[in-house]
Amino acid sequence: MLSHTSSNDAATACASSSTSVKDASNTTVLATPEQQQHRVNITTGATYLTCGNSTQEARTHGCRYDVLLNNWVPAPCYDADFVAEYEEDGSSAAYRDEALTQRIEPGGEALGELEFYYTSRRDHINHCAMMWRKQFAELFERRAAFDSVIADPFHTEHCSQYLLDAPERAVKGGEVVPTKTFVGFAGCWVRKEEKVK
Repeated sequence: MLSHTSSNDAATACASSSTSVKDASNTTVLATPEQQQHRVNITTGATYLTCGNSTQEARTHGCRYDVLLNNWVPAPCYDADFVAEYEEDGSSAAYRDEALTQRIEPGGEALGELEFYYTSRRDHINHCAMMWRKQFAELFERRAAFDSVIADPFHTEHCSQYLLDAPERAVKGGEVVPTKTFVGFAGCWVRKEEKVK
């Protein structure tokens, strides 16, 4: 059985940052702190499921390893369609070494048994792009279940900075710039009032 925790609006710290909005004349202006207070955290009203902190706990909780997230994730948040779209790019290969010469076969769920593995710069970019698509799908469709990675402002900040820095890295770093990928354990937010897609 997965462990559960109430959300209590855990991620509302972002409300104090400046945000742009459109005014009545469709001009972009900065939102005031008062306007920002009315924003709703996507985790509001959701229950949090966890995989624990080890592969053994994750398996006991019925979690699956998600190669897009680089995390074990509770079953309601495993999105096979996004994993398949991510893998279509062909860059999702994992390696044992920084030089990206010792490919790990097979990939997928087997990667969840490792402490870490290496991937290419292209894979890191593909991961960030797909995570933004996944985040948009949650916001647009208001899905009944969504993983804690897309709900974490830190991950969005990390990916946006990585994508901004990617062109300079390509010029300065040559072709092989590995990413050391640590296997993690994500949570899953589930809204009770809606069906899980």
